[in-house]
Amino acid sequence: MMEKMGVSSLAELVQHAMISTPKEAFQRLAQLDAR
Repeated sequence: MMEKMGVSSLAELVQHAMISTPKEAFQRLAQLDAR
């Protein structure tokens, strides 16, 4: 369950990272990981 969600989140993060800055994407990933 978590793995599937993680993959989905990661895919979205990757797309966002392409548009947003890598720093913001990393921060978002950290927040998602915290959750």
